[in-house]
Parts: sequence; C-alpha cells; structure tokens
Amino acid sequence: MIPENLQTDFYSGKTNELIKFCINDPVEVISGDYKGYGCAVISIHRIEPEVKLLLEPGDGSFIIIDQKNIRLIEEN
Repeated sequence: MIPENLQTDFYSGKTNELIKFCINDPVEVISGDYKGYGCAVISIHRIEPEVKLLLEPGDGSFIIIDQKNIRLIEEN
C-alpha cells in the first residue's frame, strides 16, 4: 500500500526524495522495452522494492515503468 502522504503529494504536484515525479509530468523512457517513448505520469503503482509508476504513452495504452528508467522532459 502506498502511504497517503505520498499519494497526496503526488496528486498535488509535489515531489520528494522517494517519488521524483508527480501527476501529468511529461517523461521519456530512457531504458528497457519502451525506450524512447514519451509519456505522461498517471499514478504511483508501487514503492517497494522499487518505485514503479503507471505511464500513458498517449495512444490510449498504459505501461508500468521503474522510476529509475524515466527522465523528465524539460519544457522550453
């Protein structure tokens, strides 16, 4: 189960030392089967043993990725 304070921060747009992304952050998958995909962060899937996030690539599908395998896409 994901602690309520982490969920609250995530959905409020706040990151912390454990959860590096928040809802709707634009990210790119940097390794693994989905490398190169641009996605939006949707939710926290789990926090142990590693943080995994649910992402939406924009085609109506969803993928679950280790947080360490994504990077924030900086907006210009």
